[in-house]
Amino acid sequence: MITRADVAKRANVSPTVVSYVLNNSNYVSKEKREAVLKAVEELGYIPNQVARSLLKKKTRQIAVLRGNALNDMFNDLLFNMEGVAYEHGYSVSLLTVMQDEKGQCKNEYIEELISRHFDAIFVANSSLTEKQLLTLKKYDVPLLLYPTKDYIGLDKEFTFLAPDYRSGVRELIEMLIKYGHTRIAFMPNFLYPNVWDQSNHRFDGYVHALAAHGIPLNLTYVCKGGNRKISQILDSVDRLFDPKRTILPPTAIYVDESIIAGTILKHLTKKGISVPEDVSLVSSSDSTVAQILTPRLTAIGVDPRTLAEKAMEMMLEIIEGRQPEGCFMPMTLHQRESVRSLL
Repeated sequence: MITRADVAKRANVSPTVVSYVLNNSNYVSKEKREAVLKAVEELGYIPNQVARSLLKKKTRQIAVLRGNALNDMFNDLLFNMEGVAYEHGYSVSLLTVMQDEKGQCKNEYIEELISRHFDAIFVANSSLTEKQLLTLKKYDVPLLLYPTKDYIGLDKEFTFLAPDYRSGVRELIEMLIKYGHTRIAFMPNFLYPNVWDQSNHRFDGYVHALAAHGIPLNLTYVCKGGNRKISQILDSVDRLFDPKRTILPPTAIYVDESIIAGTILKHLTKKGISVPEDVSLVSSSDSTVAQILTPRLTAIGVDPRTLAEKAMEMMLEIIEGRQPEGCFMPMTLHQRESVRSLL
């Protein structure tokens, strides 16, 4: 294995000078710098990143926490975040939060995060409790929150960045109402805790849109019972269209994640229910999946590259010991073929 000493010998300089050049950490004359870089190229030297991390007490690693693989928006976000992070000398690790039977993050998982010494963590999952977030803060883990629910008492403790789901979902539901839909089902991500509480930003947007147009909240259309598996989600769909259990079926269905919307679309088709002829279908995740379904899915979203760049910008500030101002990013409504007007 080629070492830094080998590079120094080839360039006829000291190992310290090699370190200065590779880390760009001190002045080195043009001649010596060119000699070191030439020796690196000739020998094919690859710096030991682990050793450099131990020396600088920086891992150059950023973690992105997500809840489950069915949240397909993070496939688009991660792709863009990796590129943006690389431009700044960082690598990204996508981690799936280990949850208990109640949908909350396991305490031992928090210990694992602390032990891995990430330079920053983008907490893009709502299953971490306030206590767990404060534990990470206690151990000086730099955090950027992606809140899709309200964290009581933590508004001044952490920096946040997320799409404005409250306003976005409200705009989406009001669009359906404008097209004559009043029986609108709410199908949340079944692995999020407290999905039918108004502390959940998406549900709060749904409730406020109905209220603004004088439409009473009908819990018949809120699917919340035990939705921990895809099969249970589809059971909820069956209930909505079973005349023995739901007298008037919904004319539209809101779904958190577009990959779940695609699963529902396929299930409805098997039942002989057409989208959008029989029921309209919308989502608050404008991912690649939303755009390749047939029909294409009407959805709200934030450009993943823009979100990735903003997240990286804020995490770099946090790593440097600053606390940037939190930001809810406006969402854009993309109207496609999955919605039909009833007027």
